[in-house]
This record gives sequence, structure tokens and C-alpha cells, in this order.
Amino acid sequence: MEVRFAWFSLAMMALMLNSVKCEASGKVMSDMNAKTYDQLQQALMTGKRVSALFDFSHCKTSGVADESGQAGLDIRAFMIHDHQISFSDMHPTVLPTSNVIDEFIRYVVKPDGKVNIQSYTMSPGQEQAVPVARLTCRLGNGATFAW
Repeated sequence: MEVRFAWFSLAMMALMLNSVKCEASGKVMSDMNAKTYDQLQQALMTGKRVSALFDFSHCKTSGVADESGQAGLDIRAFMIHDHQISFSDMHPTVLPTSNVIDEFIRYVVKPDGKVNIQSYTMSPGQEQAVPVARLTCRLGNGATFAW
């Protein structure tokens, strides 16, 4: 149940791929997306404004399909190291219980097209983040990077 609530806040930020437009050209983002790790790396390193879009129904957690839901975020900062592209997001959210938490999400894209997502939460007063969920998506199947 905790995984569902933690990912709920991501789903609220969902970007519908077919409705997001590129400011410069007016083209639908799906016309400009990374099909490979190298294309994503090139887009990031040439300064493209890249959005990460996820369809969790195609992702796996503990070897089984995860709940459905969609989410997206703009990649504002990233690091490429040891042949991996890493980026993260942190945001406050309110659970259905009205408790306020901070959610930390780490994304790692690997050359083989796997995208590992790790989610952590931290409540006020906690000294350490608590792991909530681990998902694995694939580039083009659950994970899309568009500009």
C-alpha cells in the first residue's frame, strides 16, 4: 500500500506524451525521442530540454508488473559517469492520511536501455530516508525521453 501512495504523487505530475509540444518547433514530442542510450546522452550533452516520461504498467518491480500510472519530469540536472546517466527529483507531497512527506526519486539509465528507478520518503523529524519502491523500465517500453 505504501508503494501505491508514494507513486501517486508522481502520477499527479504526469505528462501526456501526445499533448506535450516542443516550444521551438511546435512538433509533438513523440517525434523527437531517444530510441537508444547514445541518443539520450547526445540530447543531454547538446543542451536539449529533455523530459522523462514513464508508464508504470510497463515497468517491473520484484519481477512483476507494477501498478498502472503515468508520470513525467523535466531533467534539469544530470550526471554521466561509468556509462550511466543519473538524475533525480525531490518534492514534498501530502499522503491521503494528510501526512506531509518529502519524496526522493533516483533514476539511472544504462547503456542496455534499462532505467532503474528508486523511490525514498522522509517524514519530518526522520534522520534517514526510507526506501519505498524499486522499478525497472526499458527505454521505449515504460520509459520515454523526449525533447
